[in-house]
Amino acid sequence: QDLIDKVMNYYDYLWSRQGAIDEVAVLNELPLPLRQEVHKHVNKCHIESLPFLTEDDTALKELLASTMKPRVFMPNDTIVNSGEVGSSMYFIERGKAAIVKEGGMVSFVLEKGNYFGEGALLSAKLHTSTVMALAYCDVFELGKEDFHEVLDECVSASRKEAILHIIRASLLRYKQIHENIMQNIKIRPKCNQLVCLEKMNQNKEKS
Repeated sequence: QDLIDKVMNYYDYLWSRQGAIDEVAVLNELPLPLRQEVHKHVNKCHIESLPFLTEDDTALKELLASTMKPRVFMPNDTIVNSGEVGSSMYFIERGKAAIVKEGGMVSFVLEKGNYFGEGALLSAKLHTSTVMALAYCDVFELGKEDFHEVLDECVSASRKEAILHIIRASLLRYKQIHENIMQNIKIRPKCNQLVCLEKMNQNKEKS
């Protein structure tokens, strides 16, 4: 019965959000050039938020946007699992998700406009945290294979390495920020995690 209820709740959510229209099916029926244009339009804002791409990467951004796939997660669904090999990066379009560290401690909450999992674009790395949907969560997924295929097609080998280097450096900075947040939470258990998230976002904007 719980499984049936979950399936019904999922379709209730889809109905409330988009009626009886199957967005993926509609997109798949479009001619490829038109489908790519729709993906570019819908995903442009997410790609523009990436700090490792510049204004000169217009063609690269457009192609990356066209490869992103929509996903829907229900409340308490696990989007990525700690210890599993990552293969995609995710952008939150709607809803909230929590990054959960070892022991079940929430380090901070992700909302619309946030992204996570960029480390999976580099190599076969294990996720160091679990990300769990706190509410119905609409996300766009950028797969590692698609990412590297587009890079190889659009940029030189030196530019590709420069992009990957920026991602590595950003991950190191974010790791230090995460460690600082977790240390503050351990020292002050009643620490307001939304304040921690605000500090995290401020650091992303500076980087």
